[in-house]
Parts: sequence; C-alpha cells; structure tokens
Amino acid sequence: MLNATLRAEFIQFLRQNSEVFAWSYNDMPGISPDVISHKLSISPAFKPVGQKRRSYDAERYEAMKNEVDKLMTIGFIREAVYPEYSQVCL
Repeated sequence: MLNATLRAEFIQFLRQNSEVFAWSYNDMPGISPDVISHKLSISPAFKPVGQKRRSYDAERYEAMKNEVDKLMTIGFIREAVYPEYSQVCL
C-alpha cells in the first residue's frame, strides 16, 4: 500500500501524462507484433492434451463473446491455427 504522499504524487503524475497511456483497446490500433506478441513454445516431443469444454452461464458467455469480437474487430487478437494439434485432438 502506498502512503498518502506517494499516492498523491503518483496520481498527479498519471494525470499529467494521461495521453501516453492506453486506456482501452481502441487506444492501441495498429500495434506491431514486433513490439509485443505472445507465442506458445510447444515442444513437438509432447503429446497435446485436449481439455473438456467449460460451461458458463449465458450472461458470462455473452460478455466473453462480445469482448473477443471487439478485440478481433480492432485487430488486437487473431485466431491461432495449429494444424498438427487440431488433427491430434479430433
């Protein structure tokens, strides 16, 4: 926890520099994958394990679907295709 003085200084700093922070996904269009990307380093020596599908209530499922759709629409994420993994799990 921050003490009151440090907290006030931190808030003041954030307010003074608010234009340099991305506050939503829409503030980050066109970020190059060279800047940041996530890849799974999977060794071909290990057999993939399929997990059972998790069930969610309708409200939570709809919220997750909307968030994924929003991220895909602005190009922040894309569907990953792993042909070898797909063939093993089917």
